[in-house]
Amino acid sequence: MIIRILRALVVAAAFVGMYLYAPGVLELSTGKVESAERVVSAKDLTLTCSGSAFTAGGSSGTSTSKFSRLSSTAVALTYSGASGTKLKGLAGKQTTGYGIRQDQWERIKQAQSLTISDSTGKASQGSMLLTASQLQYLGDKKIKGLLGAPCLRSQSELWLVGGSVAVGREAILILTNPTAVDATVDLEIFTENGISNSAGLSGIAVPAGSTEVIPLARLSSDQSQWLFT
Repeated sequence: MIIRILRALVVAAAFVGMYLYAPGVLELSTGKVESAERVVSAKDLTLTCSGSAFTAGGSSGTSTSKFSRLSSTAVALTYSGASGTKLKGLAGKQTTGYGIRQDQWERIKQAQSLTISDSTGKASQGSMLLTASQLQYLGDKKIKGLLGAPCLRSQSELWLVGGSVAVGREAILILTNPTAVDATVDLEIFTENGISNSAGLSGIAVPAGSTEVIPLARLSSDQSQWLFT
């Protein structure tokens, strides 16, 4: 105990000596920091249309890993034509906005993106500026009916409700990457029995400018109803 007390006194004496005999005096001061304002324009509004419907099975109709597109789908868009904006639209058509609404219609097969560039940075981005949807009638022997879907804005997170792989049903997930940078997708599947722990849900690679087709039966073949993100 005595040794500990002596050590404490030595340390205290050292601090007192540094304070009394230090060659300089420590001074604290504060300065005025000027704040800087930065104006950042919003990213160009881009909508992606997924393209025509897929069918599974390949030429034999029995393959579980081969998918092909059927015919083409009709895409219709409405562009508000806000002044100072330009639209790179269907089939790469360039349209300049002069404050007049403009509509376009085109048939496409592959996925295609529609992009609005805004030189003013003032246009309100949303459905009032650009909206698009696709519609396709199918009369194939493996799939028949009318299919409709909106062209969507790219998102880092998206919830989809529904999906069934019960007998007589088939569901596929179409992932399209319209950017110039490779993307990696992670999926979470929630079933009537809770979250699915199936393999293959994370680290799904979608190269830049490509489309990946994933049969959902591969991920959770024993469930019929899903909610996934």
